[in-house]
Amino acid sequence: MPARGGHIVLVFAAALLLLAGCGGKKVIPADKLADIYADMFLADQWLRDHPDSRELADSTLFYDPIFERYGYSFEDFDYSMQYYTSAPDEFSEITTQVSEKLRKLGLRLDEVNKLRKETLAEYENVDFSSDSLWAGGRVLWPEEEVTDSTKADSSAASQPEDSVGLEARYKPRRADVVPALMKAEPNK
Repeated sequence: MPARGGHIVLVFAAALLLLAGCGGKKVIPADKLADIYADMFLADQWLRDHPDSRELADSTLFYDPIFERYGYSFEDFDYSMQYYTSAPDEFSEITTQVSEKLRKLGLRLDEVNKLRKETLAEYENVDFSSDSLWAGGRVLWPEEEVTDSTKADSSAASQPEDSVGLEARYKPRRADVVPALMKAEPNK
């Protein structure tokens, strides 16, 4: 009987060690680590393209959302790096996977940009900077005939024109510019 009690203690000790090991750092599987690395590379590129944000980003906290997305922590990542750098062949395979993922993403972005250019090819780019908004012969609205019917008002008797009573009626010169206005019924 005492031997049986020893087995129970041994099983209990093994379970305790197993549970203690679960709460600590863990090695991230190679395929997940490749996904994490690819996302980290894209985050680095974003940070490189936005230098104003670089000083706000703490390098360890900057990657935390990426680690959380995959269910890991920075400590897991650091522990995994120690593990995989001690196995150069596995680490080389991970970097090859990352390179392939980024290459495929680049090809997909090239396709999107090509489609965007083809779709927008018929449209002309217009500079809408504040200096050029009213430049040249560009007109914001079509030319129209305006008839002014200013009415006198006792509250503005001293003014030559009353802006409150100003009523502008217009008719477009070209029917194809505003076809909806041409079809509308006049107010009676």
